Amino acid sequence: GNAAPGIQTLAVVGGQPDDITVDNAGRLVWGDLAHNTVDRLQGNRVVTIERGISVPEGIVVLPNGSIIVAEQGSDRIIRLNSHGGFTVLYSLTPVVGEEGVDGIGRDPHTGDLLVPDSSRGTILRMNVRGGQARIVASGLGRPVAAAVDAHGNILAPDEHLGTVVVVNLRGHVSYRG
Repeated sequence: GNAAPGIQTLAVVGGQPDDITVDNAGRLVWGDLAHNTVDRLQGNRVVTIERGISVPEGIVVLPNGSIIVAEQGSDRIIRLNSHGGFTVLYSLTPVVGEEGVDGIGRDPHTGDLLVPDSSRGTILRMNVRGGQARIVASGLGRPVAAAVDAHGNILAPDEHLGTVVVVNLRGHVSYRG
């Protein structure tokens, strides 16, 4: 068709695909907001991994193959179980009139999950097994994802501030762009 040079269409999946990642076998994994599913591209077909997820947003695949999903509609972090269903790792406190958790990330140095509590303007750090989460930055606008750079700084795009928030190892917050 009319695709730009160098761009290849891998699949036309339908629905409303949102955040995407790659699993440990190199397969694409994404949330489908139209069907409240997490799907995977296996060969040339779409396979639903899990159904009934209320607005599946951020997705992280752990080294052991576990899939962690930010469930925006329920404002919580879940781990998909290998034989179906899911386990709630952490429940955030919803804010009336605000969308819940959006993207999530993982610190490759520590293995921790990074959870932008989008509606509260904070960034949390927690163990991948769930339980307690600690605030590493607060007073932000709406952080919607998180990644860690080579120096260990947390980088989070902020939809309301229109910038990338940078949280250094000491917890100091600065802004880029």
